[in-house]
Amino acid sequence: MHGFDAVGGSADFTLFGWTINNSLAGSTNMTAIPTPTTATLAGTGNVALTFSGLTAGLRYLGTNLHIQNGTTVVGTTVVGVRP
Repeated sequence: MHGFDAVGGSADFTLFGWTINNSLAGSTNMTAIPTPTTATLAGTGNVALTFSGLTAGLRYLGTNLHIQNGTTVVGTTVVGVRP
């Protein structure tokens, strides 16, 4: 670990590791509301994410894909959740 500009030259921290479980790909424990149907170049919008079926006290890492024309992934938002 490299702590850029840490006070006193060092810092305490907690490092978390993630186990990627591809069997959960496509699971429905995260939902985007509303599910936008259009977007405007250089525009803004609001999307709320809701979660279900997550165990309290654990940490979750997921992605929200931005898809064009129903098939082409044009962006990804990484989401960290700690219920």
